Amino acid sequence: MRILIYEILFVLGVARSFGVAAELGRIVVPDKSSTQTVSAGLQKLSGRNGLLYVPVDHAEPLPLLILLHKFGGSPKEWFAGGESFAPYAEKGHFIILAPESPGASWGTGPKTWGYDYVAINRALEEVFARCAIDRNRLHWRVL
Repeated sequence: MRILIYEILFVLGVARSFGVAAELGRIVVPDKSSTQTVSAGLQKLSGRNGLLYVPVDHAEPLPLLILLHKFGGSPKEWFAGGESFAPYAEKGHFIILAPESPGASWGTGPKTWGYDYVAINRALEEVFARCAIDRNRLHWRVL
């Protein structure tokens, strides 16, 4: 049930965010993305922005999957051992963003998203600056 609530809140927050300035508590998808994508593989983003995975074949703008880690977790969990999402990204030709929460988990600050939207927006800005993303194909998941 908790995952469903997060998904609904995320979709509502992102659905109306295209092309607007950042508002308190709102996740904003950048207007433009890079025309070229960085090299393939798992990469650390700057600061605490998390991890980025880019598949080998990335000739055109690709869909973006945003993966939020669980309480006490980290972005590394999405790429650990036999449960790594990297093979799915390779097979499905999509980019993965696994941002790092500012606290122990997501949604622990004031209101529903707390200050998490700031961390997610910062990570999205960096990914859109580095990768060719298809803005019409954004998806997300919570561990």
